[in-house]
Order: sequence, then C-alpha cells, then structure tokens
Amino acid sequence: MVHYPRRRVGILVPLLLTSPECTAERKVDVVRLRKLLGAASALALAACIPNAPAQSPSTVPSTGGVAVSMPGCVREDSVPRLSAPAASALPAPSGSVANVPSGRLVVLDRSDAGIVGRTVSQLDARGPSTVELPGILVPQPVLQMSTGGERLSGLTTEDGHAINIWSYDENTKSVTLAQTELPQGTPTAWASWSPDARHAAYLPDSQNKQSRLFLVDLAGQTEELSLHNAYVYEVAWRSNHELSLMINESGPLRPLSGATLVVWDLDRPGLTQVVTNVMAATSNHVWSPDGSAVVYQDEDVAGGPDRLVRRTAAGINVVFGATDLQRLSNGCDLVRTPTVAPLDWGWSPDAARFAVIGKMPPSECCWYLAVGAASGGVPVLFRAPENCYLNGQGAWIDRDRILVELTGPDCGPTVREGRAVVIDATTGKALGEFAVGKKSRLRLSPDHRWVVSAYQDATHLISLDNPARRIVLPVHGELVGWCC
Repeated sequence: MVHYPRRRVGILVPLLLTSPECTAERKVDVVRLRKLLGAASALALAACIPNAPAQSPSTVPSTGGVAVSMPGCVREDSVPRLSAPAASALPAPSGSVANVPSGRLVVLDRSDAGIVGRTVSQLDARGPSTVELPGILVPQPVLQMSTGGERLSGLTTEDGHAINIWSYDENTKSVTLAQTELPQGTPTAWASWSPDARHAAYLPDSQNKQSRLFLVDLAGQTEELSLHNAYVYEVAWRSNHELSLMINESGPLRPLSGATLVVWDLDRPGLTQVVTNVMAATSNHVWSPDGSAVVYQDEDVAGGPDRLVRRTAAGINVVFGATDLQRLSNGCDLVRTPTVAPLDWGWSPDAARFAVIGKMPPSECCWYLAVGAASGGVPVLFRAPENCYLNGQGAWIDRDRILVELTGPDCGPTVREGRAVVIDATTGKALGEFAVGKKSRLRLSPDHRWVVSAYQDATHLISLDNPARRIVLPVHGELVGWCC
C-alpha cells in the first residue's frame, strides 16, 4: 500500500453568467448532479476576461476570481438550440428481444408511477429470460451488474426488517440468498458495490454524524468498519478488494473542511491515508480503471483558482484549472471561477483523459463538459445551449469520443425526449446528435456500437453508426446494464 504525502485540496466555486441569454432561471430537475456540484453560489459580474495565451495549469497565477473586461467576448454554444419541442408520437415497438444486436441487456421492471419492482428481465439474441427477486431492493433501486456481466447482486428485504444478500450467476444460472447482520436502514441509507458485485458497503443512515459502515459478502458475512466516530461523505471502490472513503472526524461539514481520503483493504483490514485536510464542495473522487490514480478537486493556494488534480504513487499533477477554462475561446464568458465536478465515468478507457461537468449556479444555464489530458495541459470545452443542461448521463465511446445527454423542459425535439450528443474529446466539438428518452440512463452495448435509451413505455436500441437505425422493444424499466 502506498502512503501518500499530505496534501490540501479544495473546492471549485460555482459561477453565474450575466449575458442576456442566461439571466432567466430555468426550473429544471438537477437532482442527479446536485451531489456532485455542491450548494455553493457566487456573485455575477457583467464582463469577460481576456482570451490570454494558455499557460501550464501548474503555473497559472491566482486572480482571486476577478474578471477583466473584454468587449469582444461572445458566448459560443457547441450545438444549436432547437425550435419549440413538439408533442409528436414516438415510434411504435418494431422489434423483439431477439433483435438485441450484442451481448445481454438487463432491465429491472418499474411501474408507470416509477416504483421499482422485483422482476429482472435479461434480453439477448437467444430470447428473453426473467429472474425474480425474493424481496424489495434496499436501498432502491441498487441492483449491481458485475463489470464482466456474469453476476447480478442486491440487498433485499421481505419483511422490512431483516436484510438478505441476493446474487444471480449467469454462467451457472444459479441464485444464492444469504441472511446478513446488517441493520435496517433509514430512508437515507445507501449501498455501494464492488466492481465484481461480490461485496457491498452499506451505510444505514447517511445523516448520522457518527457513521456506521458495514461490509458484507455473498455468504452474508458482515463486518462493521472501525471509523472512530467519523462521518462518511462518500464511498468509491479502487478495486474489487479496496474501498476508499472520504471521512471527517468532526461531522458532516459542507463544504468539506478538514476531511480525509482513506483506503480500506479487504484483505488487510485497516485504514490507510491517501489525502488529508480536504477542503472541497464535493466529496466525489474517482479512481482510474486500474486503480493507480485518483482525481479529485484541489485548491492549492487559499483564495486562488481551483484546480483538478491527479494523484499517483509518483506524486501529483494538475489536470486543468478553472483559469484554463476561462482562457479558452469558448470559455471567455465564464467570468467567475467555474464549477466542475469529477464524473463517475470521467476517466477515458485508457486513462489518458478526464472529463468533468460544470455549470453556473444559482441559475441553471450555461452547462458545459470539460475534457483534459490526465497528464495536464490545455483542456477543451463543449458548451450546451442555454435551454439545455447536462444531466450527468453518458459514457466514453472510445478514447477520443464521449456520449452525453442534454435535457430540459424545452431542450429536446419532443416534450418526451432529450438529445444525445457525440463529442470529440480532443476538440470539444459535437460530431453528431440524435433523440433519446428524456432523463434515461444511457448504456452502451459491449462493442460500443449501440446505445440503449429508456422511454416511458419502450426501450430503444440506437445504432451509433446510423442513429436512424433504431430497434424499439416493448419493454421498459430501470436499465441495469448491457454487457458481454
């Protein structure tokens, strides 16, 4: 286990744009990203900073967030605003589950009222199959599909008291159910699963100032971690056997102040410090695919520009900073220190780049996706139209392309649809777009040639090579995964 040196980290402060197209607040649902972006706010300035030459993020001087006027600054959206959305009918189901073009698609049934059920449907070229859960999922709707797709796991309860751990093995078609010693949770309980879906970290009450965190395996073996009365902000899995926690011994302070990032090794129980004295708006931290690096927010100088950093065993480097975004030609209107938040899918497949989403609260305008080389350098920006926001849904198609979803009350081509946009991660430019179900959980096929989108009454399989090619399946529910 590598013991990292002490390092102070911090927040990326939100900002408010005062250009005419962004002054009106749009009332939209941003629940998916509020946890990532935090609740900070900032004053508005009606000016733009100069489009100065790019500097290395490690040498960018602090300006204290003060903007410098530049008359030529013009907002540049990466895709146009669409005309008023229509109420047109959606395509009728036109395919069967035997038409699933690749791998196995897993869907958990859900009522029209949004209540998650107990039937797990598995759709592939051999036809449909179903597996019934023995109880309701706790907390809902956490059903985990392993990275390799061979296992589904969840925590369930039948009587509202005892919690069991359930697992389905696709290779043997067998189901296991084991009783645990986990305490019944409150409405704020949550669970986080290891990538192989063999272990769950369970927090029964996320509002308790002295957190209780449990680990449980598929046999029901339950262990409570010794946290010394610390509060747990966030849990992430570094690997199948390493759990990382953002904790604070003085309780749930927001924004974070004096928090610590630690790792718990299941094979060698105990906490190892990674980062100390964390000062940040969000506790989100994201490990690279191989677990060798972690990205988090950082404020290197008190009151100075905020930066996103990568920490490895060899040390740290700046990925990019707020000032770097402001100096881009399509970022000159970001007149206050931009807000960015590490995405759970932020790492590119080869860990060469990292993507974040930002906006300018307290209004809901001016969303963007920023991408930078993990080793540092000048980032690129994708700017959403003023009537759309980025809801955090998306994925890396390959090392150079990202798929994201734009949504909002009047963003999509119809009132029930959002916009999926393919972005060039090297330039920030849009390569193309197509309609998807509004606020659906986009999932890529195993070969990354198709994307699945959940509509209210159907599931659409959309070809990335030709989005007009669309298979509409007569099934709907919570998309769990598409794999192998």
